[in-house]
Amino acid sequence: MLLYAVLLVLAVASPALAQFSSFSTNYDGSKLFFTTRLVQPGTNQPAHGKIFVMDANRVTPLFISERIWYPSSLSNVGVSNLYDAIAVSIDRQAENLAATLTGECNSASPCATSDWASSSIYNAAGMEFFSFRGGRIKLSPNGEWALIMTKPLAFWPTFAVTRRGEPSISFRVEPSQSAVLDAHAIADNGTTESRMATRPRCGHRPRRRSRS
Repeated sequence: MLLYAVLLVLAVASPALAQFSSFSTNYDGSKLFFTTRLVQPGTNQPAHGKIFVMDANRVTPLFISERIWYPSSLSNVGVSNLYDAIAVSIDRQAENLAATLTGECNSASPCATSDWASSSIYNAAGMEFFSFRGGRIKLSPNGEWALIMTKPLAFWPTFAVTRRGEPSISFRVEPSQSAVLDAHAIADNGTTESRMATRPRCGHRPRRRSRS
């Protein structure tokens, strides 16, 4: 399969693997979606995060954005647009695509104390139908659930599990669990699996918050 062939090459060349911030493939492995700062030869692509899709014939860019800086009237204050792609995830049919973009803000801006990123889910027509401010995102295989890692001002990040049209369910990652999104998986029924430092922890399913 395409995914295994690519990962085998990258495993041999470990420095190259560090140039990719996320991978996601459809069920049969015929399409590989990834984010990278690498630039395709012969192009003038920027050297920040971009989203590509690879099949047996070609590598095609899906998202490339220019960095735009918005200065403030206050000294040393400003923010950028969300231009840097850091994560991508698709469902098994490659019909829904989730992406996380981030930008920049200097230390004097209010955004310096928050997670300056945004995650969105798009359908096959490219229309956005879900957006979540903060964190990196991962879809369940059926595309019905999303697992999002945020970065609040705490020692350990918070993960939010959400389903289309329903409120998000949040749970805190324990110190013994990995704080890396790739160490966590989400199933078709919203059940999550968290990989511990020494052994996997399965079957974690956060309770839905009661409604008043």
